[in-house]
Amino acid sequence: MRLSQFIVTGLSAGSLFIASCGSGLLGTPKDRDLSTAEGLKSIKEKVTKAFGADKKVYSCQISARDHMSNEFGNASIHYLDNGKDMSQLFLTEPEEKTKEPEPATIQNEAFLKSRQGSMALKDFNFDQIPGKVKEASAMIPAEFEGFTLNHWYYNVANNGKVTADFVIEGSKKGEKSKQQGRMIVTNYYEFAFTMDENGKVTMDE
Repeated sequence: MRLSQFIVTGLSAGSLFIASCGSGLLGTPKDRDLSTAEGLKSIKEKVTKAFGADKKVYSCQISARDHMSNEFGNASIHYLDNGKDMSQLFLTEPEEKTKEPEPATIQNEAFLKSRQGSMALKDFNFDQIPGKVKEASAMIPAEFEGFTLNHWYYNVANNGKVTADFVIEGSKKGEKSKQQGRMIVTNYYEFAFTMDENGKVTMDE
């Protein structure tokens, strides 16, 4: 568990509250909602459209727009292209946009040997994410609440087995935001989890 803070100006406090009130017109757009099966189905469609459904990658990550938010913000993939380590990013703000692929700064031979596994993006099981997040949330001590998925990272091993690392954020019951001048400071807590190739979820120490 890690304690962190996010800060918004007093003028932004209202918009932060509105954005956290749920899915729909005044809250998280339904097609970007990381907390629902419907939202994740739409997010997968966006990811496969952005990068290509048949694109083979060794990792795929989806992330929230901000801390303590259920709204999808970006996705990234990593893959090998002619022996070179490459990455590509899809953004939702200020508009949905797929950036050009970029080679990794360091092309380490030992690292590349450990990244020989791959899977087509269309074959990643986004449907399992809500259930696994719910399962992980039940492992978090009862003194915390308001859980949101900050990011989910799929990894494909050389043997083709798929695992995932993900982080859930939450607040502490009874702990309120604090006003510091024109700023509002809110504590949030990060809980890291791993899902193995059999779907077993464990909390990282």
